[in-house]
Amino acid sequence: MDGERRPIPDERIPEKYKGVENIQSFHARANYDPVATAARRDEKFQSLITKWNYTFGFASETEDPRGPHFDENNGNAFGVTIMNLEEMEFEKDRDPPPKWGMWTFIMLADAEPLFRDDLNDGERMGIEWAIATTIVHEITHAVGNISPIDAAEPNLDEPYFETEALAELGFGMEAAVSLNPLSELYFTLMITGQQWEKPILHRQR
Repeated sequence: MDGERRPIPDERIPEKYKGVENIQSFHARANYDPVATAARRDEKFQSLITKWNYTFGFASETEDPRGPHFDENNGNAFGVTIMNLEEMEFEKDRDPPPKWGMWTFIMLADAEPLFRDDLNDGERMGIEWAIATTIVHEITHAVGNISPIDAAEPNLDEPYFETEALAELGFGMEAAVSLNPLSELYFTLMITGQQWEKPILHRQR
């Protein structure tokens, strides 16, 4: 995600979204160096922990951690990554001033079956794999929030990866790491053109 950022070509943007600012794509670096990439990855993770106070938790499927105004959509998510944007904006003059925080919540209902003692190995492995995939998905969003550079404030304008039609870093990482077929949500967003809603939605979080 620290690769070159480029504006999306005008001919690829639907007419009604041509006024949206900062729609970008990011691209793989030339001359890939695995050692340098691993070092940069570790720097990002360290920054998430020490500067952005990145924390994991569990959330109820009936009560969204972002507040009651999100509750009606919470059942559609396996996980969510959020930041204390309102606190940093409206309480910035507080003494002492607030510090940035970032949280990833995994839906408790998805993990609860692991407490059962009647699962066979395949069932348990399937649940563990699904949760691990969600964790990778959400960590990717967390890293995206502080990319391409570790700036003073997060960057929530999620970019597109190269020529992908959906600005969804989590799904992109899932596809790259596990070679899974596209999820139903990912596929639906792409074929219906709803991918162009993403830059706007991120501004409203």
